[in-house]
Amino acid sequence: PQLNDLCRLFMDKYGHLVNEDDIKDHIISSNKRGTTKKDTPSKYVSRLRVILRQFAGENLIKNQKKEGWKMELK
Repeated sequence: PQLNDLCRLFMDKYGHLVNEDDIKDHIISSNKRGTTKKDTPSKYVSRLRVILRQFAGENLIKNQKKEGWKMELK
């Protein structure tokens, strides 16, 4: 369910920056946000990338160094 929510978040914000806070707000329960490891959002993004690459044949989620990620086509 969390990967589905993350995919919806990227689709809703297509072409716009999605940062770690956006991801935490959408896929991590509020009572667990304080104890969530810093690398957790990037792990979810990495898993979603692998899944989407299987269907699209390309990486749809691009890194924006130290800012977050964007979903976009080439």
